[in-house]
Amino acid sequence: MVEFNARYGTIGTALDTCLVCHTIPNPVVGNGPRNLYGTHLFVFNYNFAVVEPFDSDIDGFTNIAEIIARTFPGDPNSKPGPDTTPPVVNSFVIPADHNTLVVPILSFTANDNTGVTGWMVTDIPAFPAAADPNWSPTPPATFSFTTPGIKTLFAWAKDATGNVSSPGLSASVTITLTRFQDVPANHPSFSRIEAIAAAGITRGCQSDDPATLQNEALFCPGNPVTREQAAAFMIRTLNGADPVGVCAQPPFSDVPVDDIFCIHIEQMATRGITRGIGENLFEPSLPVTREQMAAFLIRAVFPGDPPGVCAVPPFPDVLVGNPFCRHIEELVARAITLGCLGDDPGTPGNEAQFCPADLVTRDQMAVFLGRAFLALP
Repeated sequence: MVEFNARYGTIGTALDTCLVCHTIPNPVVGNGPRNLYGTHLFVFNYNFAVVEPFDSDIDGFTNIAEIIARTFPGDPNSKPGPDTTPPVVNSFVIPADHNTLVVPILSFTANDNTGVTGWMVTDIPAFPAAADPNWSPTPPATFSFTTPGIKTLFAWAKDATGNVSSPGLSASVTITLTRFQDVPANHPSFSRIEAIAAAGITRGCQSDDPATLQNEALFCPGNPVTREQAAAFMIRTLNGADPVGVCAQPPFSDVPVDDIFCIHIEQMATRGITRGIGENLFEPSLPVTREQMAAFLIRAVFPGDPPGVCAVPPFPDVLVGNPFCRHIEELVARAITLGCLGDDPGTPGNEAQFCPADLVTRDQMAVFLGRAFLALP
């Protein structure tokens, strides 16, 4: 109100009456502190925070609307003309990329000379009617699509008179549906993870290892792969599904027949992909290193161990005397590995190194399986 006073003044104007904020037939009269409208407002130097939106003269316009229009709130014949000014949408923001069909609306603002009363977002540029039932009294928080792809949304606002904003702000989003919440479309290993999921090689953290306290909506790409998980990945890849049946006897002394991965580990041993770590032990919960994974992969695709020895190191950090040198050399020859950085852009290494002792993460495993068995780059 102080700003209004400074801009317009009050003596002899529509504001200089108690009818502005009090309804007929019981207007407050007098010059007491509860009725400041009978006197010039500057006399009281009071910051009025609220003007009640009553229609004192019952002419279809609230007192606030009449103050804004500079008409008299106590005279039904003094009222604003028809409002023909539409709202203006001044902010509309959605993500550029999203991985579900429900897209969040990050910002949606509009203003109007009499106030915005309706908000709408559409995926077509057609002008919505003021009577459309889809208008919302508040800005919507999301918009739901039925299919993925490149989509464009249009933002609209309307006022109480029915004026609708002109076509103005729009925004586009690229929707790429993903299986796992923690593997967005821009993840470096996205296509490989999606591919091994589509092939039934992985179903997410929980299915790949029930001991993992996660859920089916997550892949846990940065988690290390254990030896028993590697067995499940390898055998599902080679068989096209989980093997049928149960272990008749433990394949290793530390893998009981009721272990959920027993049949996978048994088939790994039967196929010659693993020989354990010695002394009839498999150590199922130990994480797999990159050089160990090289042996698993090459024994599966070769099959068996490749003959001979390395003539030259395949990488500066893989010496010719390394027991896995030939396996790593075969990985290079078959383009299954491109080195640390090529296998995982998040690895702090470079193309000239293999990082043989580093642990294999789940997203790296997807890369290896995709290149070795699914013809992925």
